[in-house]
Amino acid sequence: MSLSDLVMEDGYTCPRCRGNLSYKETNGIVVIKCDNCGWKKEVKKKMPYKFEVFQDRKDEFRFRMVAPNGQIIATSEGYTQKQSCLDTIDSIQKYAGGAQIVEVEK
Repeated sequence: MSLSDLVMEDGYTCPRCRGNLSYKETNGIVVIKCDNCGWKKEVKKKMPYKFEVFQDRKDEFRFRMVAPNGQIIATSEGYTQKQSCLDTIDSIQKYAGGAQIVEVEK
């Protein structure tokens, strides 16, 4: 595979004329347009997973993990200190990617 094929695969040049591409984002849609020939493609931007930090009715700090579709997929326990809540999120981001899945029997 040549260098120009890699550049094409990565999307840095126009698939038609290999001209420069410009990008414009509006409301979660990215419009990719060739500055040379006018080729255009619209791509829906994937929203990343996110952690939301909030205070509950007991004034404890909690976080929830939210999927790109807005569904809450995990919630935390309450923390009296906001920094403890943020530290837990940091630990999850660093270490959870390689976590084992263990099935626990009843």
